[in-house]
Amino acid sequence: MNYSDEFNIITKAQNERLRQQDIDDLNNELRGTNVGRMARFLSPEARDVVSGENKGKKEFSNLLHLTMLDTMLMDDEYRQLYDDAMDRLRVLEEATQRALDKAQIELEKSQEQLRETLERAAMLNGVHVFKDAQGRVWTEHDQRVEDSDADRIEWKGNEPSREEYHADRAKNHASQQSADDIRKYQTDTLGDARERLTDEDNPLTKDELGDLAESMNHRAEALGIVQPDAFDHEASNNDVDSQPKLIDLKL
Repeated sequence: MNYSDEFNIITKAQNERLRQQDIDDLNNELRGTNVGRMARFLSPEARDVVSGENKGKKEFSNLLHLTMLDTMLMDDEYRQLYDDAMDRLRVLEEATQRALDKAQIELEKSQEQLRETLERAAMLNGVHVFKDAQGRVWTEHDQRVEDSDADRIEWKGNEPSREEYHADRAKNHASQQSADDIRKYQTDTLGDARERLTDEDNPLTKDELGDLAESMNHRAEALGIVQPDAFDHEASNNDVDSQPKLIDLKL
């Protein structure tokens, strides 16, 4: 086990302890049990209901039907972190779909260009062949063609070179990889994030909310979906109306 694995195990254990502490604190507040810890979840009105100072049936019924997430959101700091994470998720979902649409268009263009290049190529025994800058002949699978076999090829003079074919093939591969990476981010990272954020029975801790927001943004930056520091409010002089800096994805 290396240092990174050990660190991840320790961090996961710490997060689990924090989540369990939140659950224990909430249950103690719901039961009205004083264990010497500051109340963090229920509002003063809700605590009055639990303690018996306010026996209103409607208020008590509403309290009993709260989900774990509802109660966590009663904490102002938690609600701010939660709202920030949800806002970031919504922005990233929209930006990611736009990036995926653009990536798909680029992929289709590169596929068409590669098809046209192959259509113009010479053939040998049913395989596309290309000449390189030195006049050597290669198959589309990068196998060298013997001179005796190359002499049997009928060249028209307008065939694409091996270098041109390699460039078109590389562009197609890069376009496919880009579309796949964005789709994976959309499904795995953002999909999992929405599932975790909407889990009413097992909500994220405050630390986990911050970590989730950072992980979503870090991967989006790496994929070129948003610009670096897109959600850095300090960089925008704390302007509450500032918008995240998205990559220009006009189609």
